[in-house]
Amino acid sequence: MRRHWWCVGILSLALSATACRISGDGPPGTLVTGPVNLLYISDSSGWGVAEIYSSLIQKWLGVPVNVIDWREGGLSLKDAVAHIDRDLATIAAADIVVLEGNPYGSGVREGFGECMNKFATKSPGPYTVQDFAPYQALMEQALAKITTARAGKPTAIRVTDIYNAAPDMWVKLGLDADCRSIWDAQHEAISQAAATGGARFVSAYDVFNGPNHDQSPGKKGYLTSDGIHPSSIGADAMAVALDAAGYAELTGK
Repeated sequence: MRRHWWCVGILSLALSATACRISGDGPPGTLVTGPVNLLYISDSSGWGVAEIYSSLIQKWLGVPVNVIDWREGGLSLKDAVAHIDRDLATIAAADIVVLEGNPYGSGVREGFGECMNKFATKSPGPYTVQDFAPYQALMEQALAKITTARAGKPTAIRVTDIYNAAPDMWVKLGLDADCRSIWDAQHEAISQAAATGGARFVSAYDVFNGPNHDQSPGKKGYLTSDGIHPSSIGADAMAVALDAAGYAELTGK
């Protein structure tokens, strides 16, 4: 059975950030001189996002964008790192990298998977950010590999976390407190990894679940009928949030 770790700032905040960036940054600088390669690494929660994001990149930078698609259903961060190691040449050619992967196999204390299962029936117990330290360390390793492969070339690295596809279900089952602690812990761990690794953190958890992480993405229309994967609305919201992070690494502004 394929595992799903549901992935993803706030649309209104993302839109505001976009407006601030466009008015404050001015036109692209001289660092962008030709086609830009966008490498999108994620599980299925990233489906549909890269295509929209690439069009926003092209609109802002004024250059063609090539999408390199490393999205894979159920992709773990551990497998993403293995993919990076196998294809460092692709990493070396990527001007913009978006990275996300679920915690399976990363060494996180067992039990968190109960909250990744839409049919969970038992509590995994509370989690803290310390429980996700191995996941954070793996993300930091991944970012170090990307930075090394890029060898000092201007690179916009974006790290995303995981959105909670079914918060209402956890409330109904009485698992909300413990399951919520898992989402919050992985959110904080990945945020810290991004800061340590020199990447910009763009939270899917904020985008899909709102500022207090208590909104249902399904009720917002952000998920398809399967209740797991991003709809066109959800993918657009995530792409807008990524775009709102700007391109200062590439433009010098």
